[in-house]
Amino acid sequence: MNNNKPHLFYNNIEKHNYFASSGGGSPYLTPKDRSEHGKKLILQYDEALNILNEKQNISSDSQDKVNPLTSEKGIFLSIVSDNGTELDVEKFDNKSFKLKTLKLEEDQQVLTFYTSNEKKDVFRSRIEQFINDDTRGGKPKNRPMLNNIFLIRPSTLEDLWTDDISLLPKDSESIIKCEAWVTFDDEEARNNFLKKIDEKLYSYISKSYITLPTVTIFKISANRNQIEGLIAENPDIVELRISSENPSVFIDMDIPSQHEFTDDFNQRIQLEPSENDIFVSILDTGVNYNNPLLNKVCEARYSTSWDTNWDHYTDNVLFPTNVYHGSFQAGVAAFGSDILDYLVNSQMIKATHKIESGRILPPRGTNPEELYGAITLGTISNLIIDRPESQRVYSLAVTNKDYKCEGYPTSWSATIDNFCYENSQTSSDIFIISAGNADNFQKDYWSNARLTKVQDPAQAWNAITVGSCTKLYDVTNIPNPVICSKFKDINPTTSSSHNWEWVDAPFKPEILCEGGNRLIRDDGVIDFHEDLSVLTASGKTQSNVFSSHADTSAATAEASYMAAKIMSAYPEATSETIRGLMIHSAEWSESIFDELEQLARQHPQNNMLKEYQKNILRVCGYGIPDLEKAVNSKNNRLRPSRILCNCHLD
Repeated sequence: MNNNKPHLFYNNIEKHNYFASSGGGSPYLTPKDRSEHGKKLILQYDEALNILNEKQNISSDSQDKVNPLTSEKGIFLSIVSDNGTELDVEKFDNKSFKLKTLKLEEDQQVLTFYTSNEKKDVFRSRIEQFINDDTRGGKPKNRPMLNNIFLIRPSTLEDLWTDDISLLPKDSESIIKCEAWVTFDDEEARNNFLKKIDEKLYSYISKSYITLPTVTIFKISANRNQIEGLIAENPDIVELRISSENPSVFIDMDIPSQHEFTDDFNQRIQLEPSENDIFVSILDTGVNYNNPLLNKVCEARYSTSWDTNWDHYTDNVLFPTNVYHGSFQAGVAAFGSDILDYLVNSQMIKATHKIESGRILPPRGTNPEELYGAITLGTISNLIIDRPESQRVYSLAVTNKDYKCEGYPTSWSATIDNFCYENSQTSSDIFIISAGNADNFQKDYWSNARLTKVQDPAQAWNAITVGSCTKLYDVTNIPNPVICSKFKDINPTTSSSHNWEWVDAPFKPEILCEGGNRLIRDDGVIDFHEDLSVLTASGKTQSNVFSSHADTSAATAEASYMAAKIMSAYPEATSETIRGLMIHSAEWSESIFDELEQLARQHPQNNMLKEYQKNILRVCGYGIPDLEKAVNSKNNRLRPSRILCNCHLD
């Protein structure tokens, strides 16, 4: 059941005196009778163990409806929360329990964990303590861990599957092409697993694998029974994901095939009518509106240049590739970072906004540095004069990396700040700027980010500054690639305000969006690879339709796409509201929280949590935005599993 609802907007504001009520327990723990609830959990736990014991004695060809994951080494259990509540995830990820997956199904969290035979009685003892023992504060012991549990049951393959569940066949014979994510306890366990693959004991696993900082990913082509058997022998498997196409598949495709895919793509674009057109206005090198991927959302009449002698865009093999940067931005800003998904399926594509092009960079050379504020504002004025009633997301992925930015205003950032302030009085338009990229990379990408300063004009207070993160890790045609950044961690090239001289400057960036990943070569060099980037428009008319895009530029284009989607959903919202919805939807990922915990472990001084949080905020802002959350409310919106306290710091 879809319980998405539009956000509520209150126009009439009344002031009332507020008086804090006294007493009451935690708002996140539903009141329960400890004895009754504890006995229920004991019964469910014992029943789950009985099912697992019986299953191990049933032949593999049994058609039993219950098909739990079993292992001679331990047990897999799944915990379902009460409606609209959350589980204490950290209690299921420690020496006794190994957290596998945490999923949201309707209004319930489903947490799957594994515990060895030696430790399986620990969970039962936790429940018995809940029933019988009190904390120093007089509360039931282990209450945060157990209070919000609705159901304990044996885990199934579906519980470890983190993609669309419809892609997982129910029958035992269909071949499943997927990825197994494995977190090994130690190097010996990893080597033993690789040895089994070399000896072809697991013939359905590809010999090539992907190495991320904390997980190893293997490609599998097997039926359900084989995968369940693999998990039984190797409980180190954390989760399963569907294998997907990579950008290089389309970039390396012959040109007629690229156009064939693009023609099908364009036939599925649905331009949604609106009272006032919504544009993402790309302030860059110009957008090639004749590129087949862009010609449904951008036209010549939507393009301008600061200098009337400049062409709207450049499409010439004699020019450097950076002249296509504006088109790279436009492809992602128009369709998001999911162009690849749109190309390989048949769903309709709802285009809620169009692309404007404001060329602020010359075909050759550079503009005078001191004029960039005037150039940016003058180009914007041209767009507004042409379409005064339109709503806009101004998207700027051009920064001055040669200026040593310390957070203080410059003529460029001040011009943007003043424009945003004055414009907010009459329109809902917002301004989005890239944080800028590091020139040098290193495996310790968090240190790299802290040392790399956000670049001018991204210090502008009234604009949203975007850093880069990544979910990309898969690489084609390189055996056993080693990938730099963890899943949902910061991109290896992103910048921060961590080392700004002006300590009272705002936290920049405010959000992180997809900017791709990097490959670590055998010689230790950190290298770009198309598969670790975002697919986009090439900026060319006749030759390749597709190209790749990465880093904070791609992230800024993705953020601009999201902002336009929010603007389309709430056309009457003010610029502050759109900005608020976008940033408030952002959350720190597990990988980002891991960095916070590592800081606390390395520097265990008392009362330093606030400083550690500031440290992370200067790199990540408020995290990775969620478009669905920004656009929709729900009957019960679950909070993130790991809460950042005192997020908005003074």
